[in-house]
Amino acid sequence: MSYRALNIRPRLLIFIIGIVLSARPVVAAEEVTIRIHFFQGTWLEGQPGLDKVTVLTTSSAPALAELKAIAEMSGDEQKMAVTEALLDILDLRTLEDLFSTVLTWEGKDPGLSENIVRKSLVFRFIFVPKRISPQEIAVRVALLKSKEGSLGSGEPIERQVEKAIKVVQDKTMMEQILDQALGLEIGDPVIVGIPYEDRVYFMMILLTTGSQGSKQGPKEEAKKPEPTEILDAPKPIRKVLPSYPEKLRQQAIEGVVKLRVSVNQKGHVFETAVLKSLHPYLDYAASQALRRWEFEPVLLNEKPVPVSFMVAVNFDPKIWNLQGETTEAEEFPPTNLETPTQAKLRMILDQCAVYCQKLAGLALDFICEETIKEIHYNFGTGEEWLSVVSILPSPAGRPTQILIASTPLFDPRLTEKKSYVCDYLLVKKGDKLEEQRILLQEDGRTMPDRERLLEEKKFFVLRPLFAPIRLLDRDRQPLFHYTLVKEEKVNNKKAYLIEAVPKSTDMAGIQCGRIWVDVENFQILQCEIEGVPFEGYDDILDDCIRYYVEPYFTTTYLYQVERKGVLFPSRAAIRVVYKGPKTKLKKMKTEITYKKYKIFTVETEEEIRQGASELLSRLLGSNFFLTTLNSFGKSS
Repeated sequence: MSYRALNIRPRLLIFIIGIVLSARPVVAAEEVTIRIHFFQGTWLEGQPGLDKVTVLTTSSAPALAELKAIAEMSGDEQKMAVTEALLDILDLRTLEDLFSTVLTWEGKDPGLSENIVRKSLVFRFIFVPKRISPQEIAVRVALLKSKEGSLGSGEPIERQVEKAIKVVQDKTMMEQILDQALGLEIGDPVIVGIPYEDRVYFMMILLTTGSQGSKQGPKEEAKKPEPTEILDAPKPIRKVLPSYPEKLRQQAIEGVVKLRVSVNQKGHVFETAVLKSLHPYLDYAASQALRRWEFEPVLLNEKPVPVSFMVAVNFDPKIWNLQGETTEAEEFPPTNLETPTQAKLRMILDQCAVYCQKLAGLALDFICEETIKEIHYNFGTGEEWLSVVSILPSPAGRPTQILIASTPLFDPRLTEKKSYVCDYLLVKKGDKLEEQRILLQEDGRTMPDRERLLEEKKFFVLRPLFAPIRLLDRDRQPLFHYTLVKEEKVNNKKAYLIEAVPKSTDMAGIQCGRIWVDVENFQILQCEIEGVPFEGYDDILDDCIRYYVEPYFTTTYLYQVERKGVLFPSRAAIRVVYKGPKTKLKKMKTEITYKKYKIFTVETEEEIRQGASELLSRLLGSNFFLTTLNSFGKSS
């Protein structure tokens, strides 16, 4: 039916339509920030990978639900969160963080594009957004990649940029690997998986507005002062003694670590480098201690200047013993002066000591299935990490703008996932303890035989069953300050939470401990130790020597399997984080589970003595034993 049939004049109709349109809500053209994190992954051997472009959202993939909080994270935190989420839900072996970039859409531009050079490749992004509502934006995303070898490899970044400009302009040198329509909501990230030959790319896209966004902008790389080399070290005004674990002293590992130390105009240490190594842990300990030293400023022409000089740290057991590193036992105050809390704490510690004595005196033999899952964040060095380049579009007739983004040298790039399934065997007789890990699976591949052992030292220093002894054994209790923190539940059991802090800084890798003790029978339900182990983690110690960072280790043990009053471990977890002046980066996450226990022997020393005594009594009273003695006497 036409408007003429309704007898409505054309001008009146136009007026009515104008009123209707003016009544519709106007979608605000608020500026939108498009944040992109781009990764390259490789699959575990034998995994099929993706056969087509796959879109993952927090609603379609429940494992990504935690990413809903990503909009309020910093850029580094966003990358870490996406990395962990992808490794958790996909069978990836490695995930490499290629680059991040930020685009701004004012709501009017018909399209946005950006070209980025990374790892001898050019990536061209094209975004065509359309606002659907204040919270919804439809985007058409195209991604092109330069063909392999188009930029060459190992060339200076300036030369690669020159080639990249020509490659982008030459359509024959680029191939399209994505053309995808996406429905995006403000603050809700979307991950697009893009299969490509034997690898896979992942692009995380997050839209934010001015009222919602990352809490941190791009980090500016702090420039280090250029120090002048001097022969004599300036006078130290503050010294910190490095840790020298008793175990290394007992092993007679002693000698000198030589380091180059660089200080700024105020005499504060900003860099150390090991010139002469002694032992991975002692190199690390010397480096960490010297970074806390302060020196008198060095003057040149009456002005303070940054300088470098050599310092030798002598690790001598005799010197350390004379410096009072051993701590004498702390006496409790007289009973009549104890508060109720102190008396309760004393009682709990006494019962824990009894439990630890039982653990230490065990004679046992068991096997269980141990599953180890690790995520390692590795770090790059050198100018490779300065090669993130953005080729910006320019108005016609003007040269192409080139932005070289200076990425910090200490920056996580390649993330690797490892997994093992082992038969974990432990045999303990007296002071002798033997462990073996027979590999059943590695990275999802089943071992064809049971002959290969997992022999990485970092797993052997765990000793999960005996971890409580390090904190609560009666002989070690005088070395700690203890606090009864509170009562809380662990695995639906009421537990006392005890905190243990060493009296000495030299406690063989223990900086703090927390123990959850069953309120009914004083079994150890959970144990958490903070501190840097001095065995099995040489790569981490090396990172901390080369970079101005400090590692934070947290190892947690959970005990749930019971046999004869002793709780065996069900889970263990290791977390390693690097902290620097402006840095907090994850280095390692390890999850270990223990199940399918087959426990053949659990006996205490007292039970062994009683059993031996009973056996001897039975033998002495038996006719067979008397007959054997008589025949032995006749033959002799």
